[in-house]
Amino acid sequence: MNKEKSYSHIIAGGVSGVAASLVTQPLDVLKTNLIGAREKLKVSDINAKGKLQGSISFIKSIYNKEVSLFRTFFNIENMKGIVGLWRGTIPTFWRYLPGGAMYFGSIHFLRNGPLNKNNGFPQTVNDFLIGAISKSSATIATMPILVVKTRFESIHAMESTKSRGLISTITEIHKQQGMRGLFTGVVPTLIRDIPYSGLFYVFYRQTNDFLTWFKLGSTDSNQLISIAAVSSVIAGATATLITHPFDLVRTRMQLPNQGGYNGFMDALITIPKEEGLRTLFFRGIIPKILKRGLAHAISWSLYESTVKVATQ
Repeated sequence: MNKEKSYSHIIAGGVSGVAASLVTQPLDVLKTNLIGAREKLKVSDINAKGKLQGSISFIKSIYNKEVSLFRTFFNIENMKGIVGLWRGTIPTFWRYLPGGAMYFGSIHFLRNGPLNKNNGFPQTVNDFLIGAISKSSATIATMPILVVKTRFESIHAMESTKSRGLISTITEIHKQQGMRGLFTGVVPTLIRDIPYSGLFYVFYRQTNDFLTWFKLGSTDSNQLISIAAVSSVIAGATATLITHPFDLVRTRMQLPNQGGYNGFMDALITIPKEEGLRTLFFRGIIPKILKRGLAHAISWSLYESTVKVATQ
């Protein structure tokens, strides 16, 4: 494997990951706060005996008052101004710079190494494994920063994070909860990332191959970048719809004001029991699909173009 070409994939991955994440940070902040909206609902809709009042008023409070997309946007804007939509930018940068480099670098290594098309496995299996292994490796390596990122993004967690930086927050979490605290939510994150990234890469390669064939194998740079962008948007939206519940559980577990879950399975059971299946499958789905679609379009088109320039 050509060393210079490998380095170009790593550098392109880091650059594209950072660029995409910074542009789409407001959508991530909206998604985190939509998913994290739990405590007010429970207080306002539980009577003195701790039982939910009428299901109609409960559903209304979930979907019309406290956790709508626009209500969440205005809550953030009122508290911190428009810059509040970029909360968590510093941990986002430090997560996606090494994370993007690892992800795209691993894809290049696996695709040209142990999981190349001549290894005897069906191509769909290879693509699934390439996506799953690459993303899960990057996720584990950057998990402590993801925990901090989630806290920084949440308006409900502002009191515990507003005066602290990335390193001091990591230090505090480690002091209070040990290494386990820095990997809170790693199980639902991997349960989300393994199928999501595997499915994403399968859909991406298949859509990319189809569009390339449809364009009669054109090698024009602009067309290749456009194909990468369209393929990544389609793949990202499809994979997101399938794996969203695990991301919701992961976010809830990582927020400091979301206590009461005794692990992943308890959260997976408690959330639909208290708030309905619709919350589990659709809370925060709109900004998430928008964010992932835009992020993938930026990162994959930038990655493909950067690699093309660097390897010419």
